[in-house]
Amino acid sequence: MTAAVVESSQENSQMAQDIGAFTYAVVLLNMGGPDSQNAVRSFLLNLFHDPDILRLPGGKITRPLLARFIVSRRLERVKASYGKIGGGSPLAKIMGEQAKLLAEKLGSRARVVCAMRYWHPFTDEAFATLSPEQKIILLPLYPHWCSATSGSSFREFYKVAAQKGFSQSNIVEVKSYPQSELFLKAWEARIAESFDAGLFDPATTHVVFSAHGVPLSLIRKGDPYEKEIRSTFESLVCKLPHGVSSSLAFQSRVGPVRWLEPDVRAVVDELGGRKNVKTLIVVPISFTVDNLETLFELNIELREQALELGISDFRCVQAPNTHKLFVDALASLANETLQQIPESQKTNHITNYKAMS
Repeated sequence: MTAAVVESSQENSQMAQDIGAFTYAVVLLNMGGPDSQNAVRSFLLNLFHDPDILRLPGGKITRPLLARFIVSRRLERVKASYGKIGGGSPLAKIMGEQAKLLAEKLGSRARVVCAMRYWHPFTDEAFATLSPEQKIILLPLYPHWCSATSGSSFREFYKVAAQKGFSQSNIVEVKSYPQSELFLKAWEARIAESFDAGLFDPATTHVVFSAHGVPLSLIRKGDPYEKEIRSTFESLVCKLPHGVSSSLAFQSRVGPVRWLEPDVRAVVDELGGRKNVKTLIVVPISFTVDNLETLFELNIELREQALELGISDFRCVQAPNTHKLFVDALASLANETLQQIPESQKTNHITNYKAMS
């Protein structure tokens, strides 16, 4: 046996011991983002190859063709957008920091890993640090359930788990948490930071809560996303300073089909027309990690629109990111889920997801 083989064997043995030292694992799920402009094309192709994103009849044949067409039309514009926020998405870096803080909070029994849907670290990469003997808690960084986000991430995880011989009976999910007390407190703290950033007159201040939009067809099929968004919105609105007005809007619409409304750009147009809104605060209510949609669509594009309309004071609230209260919320969700599983009966009590064609 060569020295290289011996060294590799020892490394694998040490890795197995390291993995086995953890009682359970928490897998943070998100869509991911290109880490450079060179990665944008591959990221977009992965995104539009997802049957939960691009739903078509005869999808296995038509989806790859349409995905390449969409990417060819959008590529340069999306690359330019990433260029304006530093060249790539900060999502993976921020999630890595979240994972580290969460691991510290949970203690030595837990391993925390990240699994991205459309860019590194991909879901299959996460399995390098997971053991089939561990309890695995899937914890999406999408607080509001949607089949195109959490649903897609869950389906991908179960598909890879089956390929690698992991039993679904050891895997449980945090499905959504729109009413998590600590999650709401994290948003309250972030919103307070924005109000504290400068003077404001309640009579001329408006807060727009902006959530990522989804096609209306998903909602009509029973997807609870809109209801969960509204529940979070209603919980946060009552915490705003007295006299401050507010509204809920949706962003990031693409394609010709109808999406949830109103669109955030239309809302800002209407606010600008009033002439009595001087301070506009935008809260990216569906996002827990800053990314292109918050840093470019809201903090750059929407800011430019608002200023052109005469809204002189524009403030975009930072996503929860690594705020202590949000890390506490994730730890609480993981612990609550773990306590629901009897040690003697590791039963998966959540839906068995079937991959879509």
